Amino acid sequence: MKDFIDKNRIAVAIYLIWGFINTSILMLSDGSSANMYFYPFQGSFASGTDFPILHVYDISEYFVFMISPLLIFVVYRLLNPKKNI
Repeated sequence: MKDFIDKNRIAVAIYLIWGFINTSILMLSDGSSANMYFYPFQGSFASGTDFPILHVYDISEYFVFMISPLLIFVVYRLLNPKKNI
């Protein structure tokens, strides 16, 4: 694991920052009944507030936005094992 982190230090740092941003947005979201929408495709500016993402961001967006980059990175590393980021 340490070898993986050492070889992919930049990618791990970016993913940790990405995770912090998504976790912060999830904690600040109001959990309203707007969870039928998937940000950013529906309801992005429907609320009329300065931060409309806080009204539509819920656990479904969190999982998609956290797991998708990780899956893309793993697939990339499997297809290009010799290249470093």
